[in-house]
Parts: sequence; C-alpha cells; structure tokens
Amino acid sequence: MKKTLLTFLLLLTTVATPLWAATKTVTVGSIVYNIDEENLTAEVGSNANITGTSKRTFNIPSTFTYSGKTYTVTSIQSRAFYNDTTIISITVPGTVTKVNGEFTYVKNLQELHLSEGLVEWSGSTLQYTKLVNLVFPKSLKAINSGITLPKSIKYICIKNPDMTIGGDLKISYSYYSSTTLVTYSKTPNFTYATSSGSSRLFQKVFVPRGCKEVYSAIKPWSGETIEEFGAEDAEQAELRIAQGDYGSVVMNVDKGVQHTIKLECGEGWKIARVMFNETDMTDNLDADNSFTTPEITDDSNLLSVTYEESLAGVETVTDDANVSVTARHGLITVSGATAGTRISVYDLSGALQSPAITAAGSGSEMIETAPGAVRIVRVGSRTFKVMP
Repeated sequence: MKKTLLTFLLLLTTVATPLWAATKTVTVGSIVYNIDEENLTAEVGSNANITGTSKRTFNIPSTFTYSGKTYTVTSIQSRAFYNDTTIISITVPGTVTKVNGEFTYVKNLQELHLSEGLVEWSGSTLQYTKLVNLVFPKSLKAINSGITLPKSIKYICIKNPDMTIGGDLKISYSYYSSTTLVTYSKTPNFTYATSSGSSRLFQKVFVPRGCKEVYSAIKPWSGETIEEFGAEDAEQAELRIAQGDYGSVVMNVDKGVQHTIKLECGEGWKIARVMFNETDMTDNLDADNSFTTPEITDDSNLLSVTYEESLAGVETVTDDANVSVTARHGLITVSGATAGTRISVYDLSGALQSPAITAAGSGSEMIETAPGAVRIVRVGSRTFKVMP
C-alpha cells in the first residue's frame, strides 16, 4: 500500500511540474518586471518601498527589450507600488489587461491613467492616495472586489455600461462627499456604501438620458441627486479647471468638438499664461480673455492659468521680461529668470512657503509645494499667482 501511494505521488509531481510557468525577475530602465521567457510577456513586479522627497511620474511602457528579446507588458502584480512616496502619476498602457493588486499607500499619487485594453482589476484599494479624478476605461469588464477610493476623489467615470464591481464602492472617511459620478450604465450594476447616518455618497450622479427614473427607484441610488447627460451613446470627456484652494471645476464635454472658455481676472491681476494639456494657449486669447480649445480627443483634460499682478499706471523696467511661471503636480517651474534673480513662494496669507532661492540663469528653477493650493510667486520685481 505504501509503495503504491509513493509511486502515485512521484507520477503526480512529474506531470505537474511542466505546467508551472517559469518567471524571472529583471530590472529594465529602473522598473522591476517578472518576465515569462517562453511567452515573451512581462508583469510589473515589486517596485515598492521607495521613499524620498523627490517626485516622479511612472510611465509603464507597453514593450521593452531585455537580452535582445522584446517583451510585452500585460499585467501588474499585487502591491507593485506599495508604500512608494515618490510617485505622483502612473500611466498604464493598453497592453496591460489585468491589474492584480491595489495601489496601497502610494501616498502622493495624484493621477492614475488607465488605458483602453484593461479588462480585469482585483484588490482595488486606492484609499491612501491623493487621487482627484479616476476614469475607468470602456474595456474594463470587472473589478473583482470592492473598491475604496481616497477622500480626495472628486470625479469618477465608469465608461463601460456593463462593468461590474464585486463588492461595495466606498470613499474613505466620507460622510457626504463632493464627488461626481458619471456612469454609462442604464441600470445600477454595482452597490456602494455610505457612512452611518448618511443616505448619500455623491454630490451628483450623471446617468444616460432616459435612465433617471430607473436609478431614482432603487436604493441606495434613490437618495442621490441624479441628472442625465447628453445623448445616450455620446462620447464624452472630462474637462478639469484648476481652482487652487477651492479644488477643481469638472465638466463633462463632448468629444470631437472645440469648446470656447472665457477667463476673468480678479482686481489687480492679469492673465500671464494659459496651459491646456501641457500646450501653451496664451497667444490664442481674444481681447475679452476668451479662447477656443483644440478638438477634444483625450478622456481627461486640464486647464490651468497663471496670473500676474497688474499695477495700473506703473511701468516696471526689469531684466526678467521673459520670465515664465507654470505649475503642475505640486511643482512650480520658473523659466527665463536672469542669474541672481531672487525667487520666493508665498501662500495667500503672505507666509513664505519655502526658503527663497536665487536663479542660476540657465535652464529652469523648480520649487516643490503643496498641490491644489494657490501660491504667490515673486520673481525679482514681478509677482505671479499660480494653482499647482
């Protein structure tokens, strides 16, 4: 009897071994991957526990070359970025079909870009991040567990009308949030949890035309403020207008068209620079400070404006006439300042936010500050107001 059992176990081991896919951990371009050398595919591996004061964007490539072979990145392992305090933005390419884990304790993460091609997501916890907007692509079919979003979240868009969530959608520490939800589903296809004593989770819920009554008749959706958007099959995009300490104004706009926006300055200020998706639109301003956007093609679009102090009747002669000040992701960039020019950053109360620096006169000076807060930047004799 013992001999028969031993033979069976040895046979089982012999048959099962080839079924286990062999993986190898490698580092390419500062990114750790788990590669499958037989199928030439790769999973983003453990890039965790990276700390420091510097900030970086993490753009995952769709392919990379290792030892003369090209690998396609198809997945992300669980807790790949756990406890990384340096990442402010992650871009997931369309070749990635599955995210195997959560983005836990990526405490400075402000942007997560999920490309069309992603099909499945499990372990979806984003609680301890600084995400403001999150767009789930149309290709995403399922989030296998519940999803917890950070209290900073302001905008959620679910583009696949049939996407399912295996548990509750939650917003951490939320009694009543200022979050807008846009869903393309004609009927509620997931549940969500509210804090004790509250019947609402969202500030507003936008649903396809003709579906308001369906949502309003089903709990917990019946407690929400529900509105309908556009044509039933309209392709829409998000336009976010930075508002500094007041957060952002998020609008849903139609794709494939241009939109005209009018800007108004407060007393004593003038517009110094207008940036739309990293493109300088300042020269496109009309006499009334209106400008027309390019044709909207991206899912998420950002408009940011830099203001400069305007002293009526006073002409300032300065060597820093070509100074440019922009801000994004909590970084203020000052370009064009001559060598020796003093640069200082203040909050609206006049408190100095970081030690003043002196321009080197070549390249750009970068100053880290809290994202989402209005800052006054003094460059020599010129004063700018930015919203990082």
